[in-house]
Amino acid sequence: MKRFGELTLDQKVKLFTAWCNDNASIVFSRDGSTWAQCPTPDWCSDNFYEVVETLPSIDWSQVSEKYNYLVRSVSGDGFLTETKPELRETGVRSLLWSLPSKDDGWTSADAFKSYKPGTVPYDKSLVERPKDGST
Repeated sequence: MKRFGELTLDQKVKLFTAWCNDNASIVFSRDGSTWAQCPTPDWCSDNFYEVVETLPSIDWSQVSEKYNYLVRSVSGDGFLTETKPELRETGVRSLLWSLPSKDDGWTSADAFKSYKPGTVPYDKSLVERPKDGST
């Protein structure tokens, strides 16, 4: 863990992008052990900052009953699937989501206004539709 002033430019850009473009929650710490929410970061060089990881989300009441899973691809696109997708190796150190059968249905989640991509890595982004009907 590094203080903001010790981060590389690329690491700072990732923090800015998560906060500005992805609307990610940011937490900060002055000592590296006590953390607090930071709705408007001041990006002080002496502070520590981290993105709070969140899963993708969608208002399931807007989604057809036939779709049961939400996942984000390596490219950042959101997908709704009928059956549970699996991570499969596609080459050297490359994993992609795939469906058990080519006949399994899917659709874009990006078209839904309520869709939020979340901030977890794509390979940890699988979300199952709640069984209790909650959104």
